Amino acid sequence: PAAVGVPSWPGSVLGTAHDALSGVSLVEVQLRQFLNGTFSYWDGGAWQPEVGGPVWVVAVGTTSWSLPVSVNQLTDGGLYTVFSRSRDAVGNVQSPPALRSFTFDATAPAPPLLSGVTEDTGTPGDLITRDRSLVFSGTAEANSTVEVALGGVPVGTVTANGSGNWSLNHTHVALADGTHTVTLVAIDAAGNRSPVSESYRLVIDTVPPAFGRSEEHTSELQSPNT
Repeated sequence: PAAVGVPSWPGSVLGTAHDALSGVSLVEVQLRQFLNGTFSYWDGGAWQPEVGGPVWVVAVGTTSWSLPVSVNQLTDGGLYTVFSRSRDAVGNVQSPPALRSFTFDATAPAPPLLSGVTEDTGTPGDLITRDRSLVFSGTAEANSTVEVALGGVPVGTVTANGSGNWSLNHTHVALADGTHTVTLVAIDAAGNRSPVSESYRLVIDTVPPAFGRSEEHTSELQSPNT
């Protein structure tokens, strides 16, 4: 099922209906919650236990309809199934009803980690390099979107793989010599944003060291007096 979170919840279950002959007269919606091994049904104002049987609620609107549900009524980790059925102007009822499912995820991912840059020409892992065109890599929540920022300004996003590994190619922009601050944010499939990561200090140094200059010493051979 798709994941939905606080940032991405629209405040209602939304849908559409269509009848080309007599038109749609109303839409009924059943919202079922599965949590901790128990089913319950939304009655338009509260969750009702399964013992009372499935609950159908008349939606707001017809061809474009909604079932208002406050985000506060959704529980982190809950599995929700939506059944919807329309009725036309002469009483025909859609069968079987349409079905969609989603999970509610209100937990923000942990901040991503920066493992290193390529190429790190100094001591591996110290983030001091003479390479100005870099690839950033690290780990994050599996399948989350990682946003990389330099000096607080986002410079790119990349999706972590199923193992949580990610790599952002930034070789198209040459960084200036000096110190740069790298921060990271992860965004999960439900739209939850992680806290900002720790600040990583990246140093670009392409200037070769200057040779030291020693004082010039002169000596003079003096002829003896005759």
